[in-house]
Amino acid sequence: MKRTIFLPMALALLLVSCGEEGPQGVYEKALVEANLVAYNFPSYSSAAKENFDPANPIGYGYDLKEDLSLTRGAVVCAAGASQRIYSLYIGDTVGNPFDGNYAFYQSNAAGFYVYYENDGDANVYDGLGNRLYEGEAILGLTFAEGYENGQHEVRLLGADYAGRQVDLTYCYVPTEAGEMTPVRVDWSLAQFPSSSATTTDLSDYGLEGLTLVNQGNGDCYVIDGIGTIQSSFALPVYPYAALQASYLTGGRLVSQVSIALLEDAADYSYVLNGTKYDLIGYRIDLLSGAMEFFDPEYVIAVEHGGGLPSRVVNDANGDPNLVLARVYEINGRKALAARSNVLLDRDGGIAYHLAGNVMPYSFAKMGNGSYFNVDTMSLYDENLVLTHDLSGLMGTYLPGPDAILLQNGTMEALLSPDGDFLIPFAEQTIVAPSYGSPLVYCLGNEALRSYEVRYEEGEYSLSNATVLKRLAESCSYALSTAGTYGLYSLVGRSEEGSIVSLDVYFGNERLDSRTGTLAIETTYKDPYLGHGYVRMDIVDGNEEAATVLYRFEA
Repeated sequence: MKRTIFLPMALALLLVSCGEEGPQGVYEKALVEANLVAYNFPSYSSAAKENFDPANPIGYGYDLKEDLSLTRGAVVCAAGASQRIYSLYIGDTVGNPFDGNYAFYQSNAAGFYVYYENDGDANVYDGLGNRLYEGEAILGLTFAEGYENGQHEVRLLGADYAGRQVDLTYCYVPTEAGEMTPVRVDWSLAQFPSSSATTTDLSDYGLEGLTLVNQGNGDCYVIDGIGTIQSSFALPVYPYAALQASYLTGGRLVSQVSIALLEDAADYSYVLNGTKYDLIGYRIDLLSGAMEFFDPEYVIAVEHGGGLPSRVVNDANGDPNLVLARVYEINGRKALAARSNVLLDRDGGIAYHLAGNVMPYSFAKMGNGSYFNVDTMSLYDENLVLTHDLSGLMGTYLPGPDAILLQNGTMEALLSPDGDFLIPFAEQTIVAPSYGSPLVYCLGNEALRSYEVRYEEGEYSLSNATVLKRLAESCSYALSTAGTYGLYSLVGRSEEGSIVSLDVYFGNERLDSRTGTLAIETTYKDPYLGHGYVRMDIVDGNEEAATVLYRFEA
């Protein structure tokens, strides 16, 4: 067992309080508020335990033909010539019985895709039980998935025996119940006519649901999710350009071109490393295709490997009209040698000079109105005054309990947004569900406990302390999480290292508890579209195998 050690002197050294000496107004508050770190996690309402028989999940009369539950989340069973597909994602069969060939395909959007034939006809289903195709048999079937136009897109490609092309595209969209379902669309970005075309989803750049397509020759189109052309334009061509850079933000494409000039040129825009350049700037409104020229006051520093500005930042009004960039500023027709970190706007101007390594999009706002910078590990008060510098520690903001997990070697502590210790440093393990719950689990030297972090009347506190399990002196324990589910397993090992106990928790509910020498193999499947499961294969001391599923609903 680990000893519990309290280090008040160490805390005084590691937790630096800055008070009013900190920099006032790192950024205007509206800019930080418009770019708060987003914690998007699904909320899992249930975790149901069920015994799972991979040899026969369907029932009487069927035998196991192929177990793909560890790799694809599916099991194939057969009763004579009749075959059926069982999906672990929905806990039910997919499609109808069939007597022909079948094939499985990986899917990040729906668990898996399965193709099967029956009496010369073919069907394609996803792991959630949706039928994507019904018709003649398909040769050379392939799947392509992508995130386009704000939706998860999948495209089926193949040909029937007559050589006719099978080309279907679906977008997975949310239903009112919060689940995702495939909707057939008649157009796909991959079908746009040009092998050299490049596409850019404009959803992050101020034009939700639209896509920019560059044909490869400078001809550009802005199109919506069903292929309707909203605008078109041709990019200017500068064959003698020495430097070119561009960025997207606020529904615009902003570009600049540098053309090298002769040494004795009298008319030039700037000098960099002894060379004179003419600098041309232009901006294109993507919705109308209209183009305007302007005179930039900087040169975008193209990083090694061709990196261009891409990090979009909201302005103080919450609109995505800025982009992070490194530039050489121009002063008196000379490009300054030192590069500056700036935010460029949709007009092509410099909107903000960034303060050191503190980025306006790196702040998380906490329940008491204070801010935590996840990059610099610093606490700020509600006026963005630096109050605590935690950079000497490892730390993670836990949005569910609204607290900060601190780590120093094997020692852990839980800090409130006020900078006070809710759980002091000790040899312990502290974890919190990733789905927004205020619960935290603390594995110490005597017990596994759960707490609820509360913020009431201007103060943070721990409440609802629950002892989930008393620990045996002769064992060591490890607490682990199952992916992003909020499902926790507590494994106890003897002094010889063999596993002697297993406890599984969801919230404060113990879903399973076993004793004896155990061997555990766990497989996770993310509940990407509202469903998911954790599979545990357990062999006890009598070498009797049991497979348990913990199924989740978002």
